[in-house]
Amino acid sequence: MEDDIMDDDYDQYDDDEDYDHADYDNALTKMSSSRTLVWKTTSDIYQVIDQKVRDQMETLSLSYDDTLIIYKYFQWNKDKMDQEYFSKPEQIQKNAGLIYNGMPKAAPPSTKNFICPVCYDTVSEIDYLPCNQAICKSCWRQYITDKTLGNQLHMFFKCPFEGCSLVVPQSFIFKYLKDDKEKQDYKRNLGRVYCSESKTMKWCPAPGCDFAVENTHFTHQYVQCIQCNTSFCFKCGKEHHSPCTCDMVHEWELKNSSESENLRWIQLYTKLCPKCRKPIEKNQGCNHMTCRPPNGCGFEFCWLCLGDWKTHGEATGGFYKCNKFENMGQDEKDNKKKEFDKEKSLLEKYIFYFERFNNNQKAEKQAKEDQLKISALIKDIHDKLGQDQQYLQFLNEANNFLIDGRRCLKWTYCFGFYLDPKKKDLFEDQQSYLEKTIESLHSKIEKTDFKKRFLDDLKIKEFDQYKIDIVNLTQAGIKFKKGILESYESGTF
Repeated sequence: MEDDIMDDDYDQYDDDEDYDHADYDNALTKMSSSRTLVWKTTSDIYQVIDQKVRDQMETLSLSYDDTLIIYKYFQWNKDKMDQEYFSKPEQIQKNAGLIYNGMPKAAPPSTKNFICPVCYDTVSEIDYLPCNQAICKSCWRQYITDKTLGNQLHMFFKCPFEGCSLVVPQSFIFKYLKDDKEKQDYKRNLGRVYCSESKTMKWCPAPGCDFAVENTHFTHQYVQCIQCNTSFCFKCGKEHHSPCTCDMVHEWELKNSSESENLRWIQLYTKLCPKCRKPIEKNQGCNHMTCRPPNGCGFEFCWLCLGDWKTHGEATGGFYKCNKFENMGQDEKDNKKKEFDKEKSLLEKYIFYFERFNNNQKAEKQAKEDQLKISALIKDIHDKLGQDQQYLQFLNEANNFLIDGRRCLKWTYCFGFYLDPKKKDLFEDQQSYLEKTIESLHSKIEKTDFKKRFLDDLKIKEFDQYKIDIVNLTQAGIKFKKGILESYESGTF
């Protein structure tokens, strides 16, 4: 049996041309405040595919199933399909999996005493594609649902028999989806595949969000989901990461997720046992090292020259010196020191920026978790002080800025790590203004005991002054955030 998938066969048509995503009458199309962005659910996207296929069936003189497969073959690019299909239709149909071009066709199978080549049961209910290679219906269902409803989606896949090039058509797939729910799941998954291959559409990266955005003219790098308000980069699909470029983010995430920085620390502050190559950390002043069991081999050696300790003693400098190391050429020692100092400096720089990146990431997460508390607090203040809930929305607005500001501040530390040192002074000045404002605002919201300070004694005037302070800090933070991003966009740093 062959578990071929069709998707790799279409890579030659994965070009950079824009796609013509036509609107359609029955789709639930949602517009953002900018008319160049169109938001769709997975169900909407299936309707787009369905309409495209129906519009093209007559032109290609093909069935719905075959038109869908041809559309996918050309990576959903109508212009490319129109240009190339009619010059060599039969060859393209073979390449796309519409025409059987594998081994010689088998004879139509008989259901009498049929042994399924997958499960080896004797069965009476079988099914097959035009290649006439049959398996039982139970195995067909398992094969189809694994492909289209499983964790790894393959919506365009070949006949399970080795050497067969036929793609399983949608109508055949639908026969083995047992109910409307499975068919709806199939349609959503096909929509996901379509969107993931589109140059002009991206999924909202928020867990559980079912919306995608179409950015046909690429007028926006950053978009905000109209369903869950998640802001993300249209180019790379990750969270909003300005002022960092997508390449910076990719490199930074690799650096943080890999073991590279741990390995660098090991290289700087440990040495490998000369005998068993286990890393040994020097935690005392003495140069006499022992690779201690049970994890180590017991070998004793000199920390400086890595030689067997048996060859060391008073004659070689004792416990705290090593004449063998001292006799090493000065150039060699200088080079080793320079290399060590350089690596140490890089590690210390990384730790500095990563700690601040990580602290702001944690604070951003905390601000998100505080949203429910803020909503409950607004209700409590409304009930106790009689303040209008609209009047109290400044707390929500401040917390929303904290989420956005912490995210921006987090990425300024990634940006600072890669920034040209000649441009750092102005950047760090602006960064410090933003950070001080955010820290003050966060502290003023997080550490205020509203019950004791305002609610117990119904101190309305004090609360009004508190509101003024919070609003001023929020507006200042928005101003500083805008300033640092505008400076980046203008090329100031």
